[in-house]
Amino acid sequence: MKILLLIFVCLVSANSLMSEMSREPKWISEFEFIKNTFSPLHTYGVGNKLHQNQLYDITNSNLIFEVDTTQNIITDYTGKTFFVIDPFYQTLHVYNTTNQLLIKELTYRNYIRNRAVSDSLMFEFDMDNQILRLWNIYEDKLIKENDLKASNNYKLIDSLIVFDHSFDGRFVRFARVLHPFASIIYDTQNEEFLPNFVNHFATLNFLNKSNKLIHIKRIQLDGDSIPFDYFRFYDLEERTYIKNIKIIPHKHYENEYLMFLISNCDDYLMFYIPYNFFTSSEYRVLDLVNDRYLDSSLSFFRTPIYFSTSLVVTQVHNQSAGYRIKTPTSVIDKPVNHELLVYPNPASDYISIIISEINHRVNPMVDKVQIFDMLGLEVISTPSAALTPTGEGNLRIDVSHLTAGVYFIRIGNKVEKFVKM
Repeated sequence: MKILLLIFVCLVSANSLMSEMSREPKWISEFEFIKNTFSPLHTYGVGNKLHQNQLYDITNSNLIFEVDTTQNIITDYTGKTFFVIDPFYQTLHVYNTTNQLLIKELTYRNYIRNRAVSDSLMFEFDMDNQILRLWNIYEDKLIKENDLKASNNYKLIDSLIVFDHSFDGRFVRFARVLHPFASIIYDTQNEEFLPNFVNHFATLNFLNKSNKLIHIKRIQLDGDSIPFDYFRFYDLEERTYIKNIKIIPHKHYENEYLMFLISNCDDYLMFYIPYNFFTSSEYRVLDLVNDRYLDSSLSFFRTPIYFSTSLVVTQVHNQSAGYRIKTPTSVIDKPVNHELLVYPNPASDYISIIISEINHRVNPMVDKVQIFDMLGLEVISTPSAALTPTGEGNLRIDVSHLTAGVYFIRIGNKVEKFVKM
C-alpha cells in the first residue's frame, strides 16, 4: 500500500526545488438526505415549475425575495446584503438580507456579478480599455484603479475578461478572450500578473476566507510510481505551495479540467468524477480541514448549486435535493491502492493491466473488466483476475482484433484510457 503523506513545502531560495510529502487522507462519515431543501441566490426548480431569480431561506424553504426575469440577484461575502441588478434598465438596488428592506439605489456600473468584495466594495472592469476599478458603491467613490496594460508582462496576455477575485479583492482572476480556459491571476497591490498563473490551463478556484487558491495539476511526488492528479493548495501572498492532496478515486485522463466546488467556509471541497465516461458520474467530498475524504458520494448527474459547512444542495432534472454531511463519530481508516496501470500503451496485440489491492467497498462490481470504444459501445468484457481465488493482480487481454483508435477500460469505478495501434 502506498502511503500518501501530508505535503509540506519548504522554499530554500527563489530558484530552489520544493520538497513535498503527502499522507493518505482518512475517510469520514456519509451524506444524510434532507427533503424540501432549497438553495439561496440560485436558479433551481421544484417539480415541473422552474423558479428563476428567487431568494429562499435555506433553513426552512421559505421564499424571501423574488425579482423579474430581466434582473439578477447576487450576494456579498458577508451575507448581510444582496444586490438586484437590472442590465436592461441599468439599475442597481441593495437590500437587507434579514428584513429584505431596500437600503439604497446605487449607481449602475459593469460590476463583477458573481460576488462583492464586501458589503460596500465592488469591482468594475472596463473591458475596452482593460482597466480594473474598485468602488465604494455607497459613497460612489473610486478606491483604486489598475491599468492592466501597464503591467510589464501584459504583452504575454493581451485582451482579458474578468472571472472572479480572492477573499479581500487583492487578487483577481481573468481569462483571455480567445482562450477562456486560461486562468490568469493579477495582483492589484503589486500591479503585476503572477508568473505561475499566466495562461494556467487548469481548473482553479479561490478559497472564500483567505488569499489562497486550489488548482489541479498532474505531478509525480516522492513515492508515486507514475504522475497523479493532485489538488494543489497555493498561498497567493507568500507565492508558494502549502500542500497537495491526491485525487481519490483517481482517473488518468485530462483531470486537470475536473470541476470542483469549495464550501462557503473553506472546510469541504466537492469534485466531479466521471467514473463511467459515457453514462454516469459521481461527486466526492474532501474534508479540507483534516485532509480526509467522505465515505460516500452523490451520483446520478446531480449538480451542486449550494455548498456550506454541513449542507449540500444539488439540482437534477429541475428538482432540488438537500444532503447533510453527518458529523463523524469515528474516522474510517480505509487503506486503498488506487492505481490502475495499463501497458504497453499504445498497444497492438495485448495489453496488461495491473490492478493490485482493489477494494470492493470503494470500487463496487469489480467482477469484470470492460473496454469501450469512443462511441460508448462495449467491445470487450472479461472476468477480473483480482477476484480469482489466486488473487492475481495482473490481467492480460488480447486487443489485436480491435480497430485502431482510443478505448476506455473500466474496472469498477476506475477508468483508464489506452490507444490501439
